[in-house]
Parts: sequence; structure tokens; C-alpha cells
Amino acid sequence: MVDEGITSEDRTGLTRRVFGVLVGVAVAGTAAAGSLLAAGSSAGPPAVKTSFGSVRLIEAERQMRFLPQPGQGSASPGELPSPAHRGHDAVSNAVQPPNSTWGEHLALRLEVRNDSDQPLLFAPGQLRLQIGADGPTVTNRDAEPVTGPLLAGTATSLWISFLVPSGETGLTADFTDSGGGGTHLTLELPSVLNRPGSLAVDHV
Repeated sequence: MVDEGITSEDRTGLTRRVFGVLVGVAVAGTAAAGSLLAAGSSAGPPAVKTSFGSVRLIEAERQMRFLPQPGQGSASPGELPSPAHRGHDAVSNAVQPPNSTWGEHLALRLEVRNDSDQPLLFAPGQLRLQIGADGPTVTNRDAEPVTGPLLAGTATSLWISFLVPSGETGLTADFTDSGGGGTHLTLELPSVLNRPGSLAVDHV
């Protein structure tokens, strides 16, 4: 783990409740923006074949962890990223946390499809994030729980959250196919929805 400096209180900042808030905000944004999120999901990266079926990333959301403090500088209203802004750019004016951990959240929605004839056991930890072409590969900070095996012929999706360096855009995802001998599969990131504000303020 790269984020060793995170305290236990900080580590639990993005809980299941936070994911529920993200989903609620996404639903509201969809109604207001003409099904923007649904359109983004359907036009996402293609699925990658696995030993049991396929996986792919269907949504991505990025947000700073903390708002700038007085004297640190902040974006003017015209500079803040719109909730409807998509792309691979980092969130503008993200603040470096005082404990020197990374300053932004990246939440990825992983779709897992089981095309085999057996129940599938999988875990969020099979998805890791590589920071830059030659940088470290890190485990998730938090994830929606997996409640049991994925039945044959079914699919599911879950949100998995990572800490990323402020301003970093060279990000790739790696999925370990445990049923395929531990093969590492590279997953393309979908367009990223940059959300204004911060998780620390919006989701306490």
C-alpha cells in the first residue's frame, strides 16, 4: 500500500454511505442533464475477456479530498469543473492533505460478468490502479461490499475507490484474473466525471 500515512479516521472517509450519496447525485444529475451518465456508461470501454467471462470499467468519478484553505488559493466559480465535465483531466486546484497522502479520489465502477457454468468468487482487491507509466500500483482505499458468489450467467457492478496524486493523469487499471493463473489484464478507463467540491465537505 502506498497510502501508509492515512489515519484510521481518514481511511473510513469514503464509506458505503458515501457511495450511496455518489449514486444519488448521479441519478439527480442524469435527470437534469439528459441522461448524461447513462450515455457515458453505454459508450464506455469494451469488455476484456477473462477465464470466467469478462470485466470492464463502466464509470469513473474524480473529486478532490479537501477544499483549499484560506491563503492556499482557490478556483474562481468559472474555473471549477462542471458536474457534467468529462475527460481524463485531473480536478483543478486540488489540495495536498497535511499528512502528505494523495489529494484526490478516483472512484471506478467495475462490471463483472460471469459467463461460466459455476458461481464466481471475486474481490474488489483484484482491481488495482497504476500511477503513471513507471509508477506504483496501488490497492483500493474503499469499495462496495461483495455479498457472495456471482451466479453463473449473471453480471454485477460495484464502485471501487482509490487515492490518486493531485494532477496525475497517467492512470491505468489492472485486474488480476485469479481463475486464469493470476493473469494481469489492463482495463481502459472510461471518461472521467470531474465533480466540484470535496468529499470531505460534501459527504461527512
